Amino acid sequence: MKRILQEVAFYFAVAIVAMVTVEIGYRINVLLKDPRLELRPEKITELSPITAYTRSLWRFDADEGFRYTDRTGIFQTEIRDGRIGGCGPIPPINKDGSPGISEGNYKDADFKIAVFGDSFSVFVDDSNTTWVNRLQTRLQKELGRSVHILNFARDGSGLLQALDVAAAELPKWNPDLAVIAFNTNQMMAKRTWRVEKLIAGEARVLTTFNRTENPNLNDPNTVYDTAILDSDIDIDWCEKNKNGGDLDQVGRDIVGKYMRFRTPRYSAFTLSRSFFWNRVIHTDPFYAGFSQYLTTDEVANDSKVVEAVTSIKKSGVPLLLVHLPESIEIAAGEEFSDKKAEQIAKEISRITGKPVHGLVNRISPIDRPDRMNSSPSDMHPSTFGMDLYAEAVSKAVVANIFLSHQK
Repeated sequence: MKRILQEVAFYFAVAIVAMVTVEIGYRINVLLKDPRLELRPEKITELSPITAYTRSLWRFDADEGFRYTDRTGIFQTEIRDGRIGGCGPIPPINKDGSPGISEGNYKDADFKIAVFGDSFSVFVDDSNTTWVNRLQTRLQKELGRSVHILNFARDGSGLLQALDVAAAELPKWNPDLAVIAFNTNQMMAKRTWRVEKLIAGEARVLTTFNRTENPNLNDPNTVYDTAILDSDIDIDWCEKNKNGGDLDQVGRDIVGKYMRFRTPRYSAFTLSRSFFWNRVIHTDPFYAGFSQYLTTDEVANDSKVVEAVTSIKKSGVPLLLVHLPESIEIAAGEEFSDKKAEQIAKEISRITGKPVHGLVNRISPIDRPDRMNSSPSDMHPSTFGMDLYAEAVSKAVVANIFLSHQK
């Protein structure tokens, strides 16, 4: 009996050592990638880059989460390494109400498409174009017809929100095809709403997981600041700082707002939580009773999803679901790097009755897939990545048109 107890104690101790070792290793990994975990309070020179705008780029919409505002007179600056990194005007919203350019006329186009999705589809390159713009150009050449694509994608939104927006917009526009395009990272995101508020005399733009224009600021699990706003980032200040420089009063104010409004930070030495356990169980190492990410069960039991899909089907517009693989998925030759995301994609496919078209086999193999990323730290598509997506999605669109005509 004594020997059995000794063996149990030994294996228990081994298990504890193994769990502690894994936790330490995971914390080191998070420390290198996520500023929310820190060894000590940062100095200004150590802060993550801070982006600030003259005023909000978004306005609240109860049904769709938010819409993009007119960007006339809005300037953007970035504080990095304790200095002003530069300043410049925000590219304008196009005539269709989305980022990027808009060429041609929707009403007169021979073939009309509406695209719904996340930030991958509204991210612009230096020429102010998105992969959606490039898709339109490519399809016009391939089809030999005029094509116009309305881009209803929204940054920071997920797959369910794309369905909501599609349900609201398709009956209004009645395109020939609806494309819902999503990347692995954002497809699991819960619905969000954005609202600009004046709080204690300060203009703030908030993202909330609740459908309200008055989110509870005392609940950090359901609301956070989307970006820093400062009306002093005007044309004169921006011109003065377009090439960057030392922090002035405006720069210091921006840093001060960031320090007050940013999400909570955690010490790497805290003993009150297991970041690894939270990542495994809740997909979020900083889970505090509320996750920003969906589970398959939540998708399956979401009545609003069924309602949105029903509206889409009633519109009579053919639906094409497309997964935009990230560079790491292209490199691995694997459509989904996250199995939970893959399960959600399968559930959406079941609910809509439509297959999810993967693009890995249409894109890979390519030399140095990291060229798809806009920067080493940003996986949004570069111009090269946009061209890859446009080419791959155009093939899926053309094939879908052919199949539709065969029925």
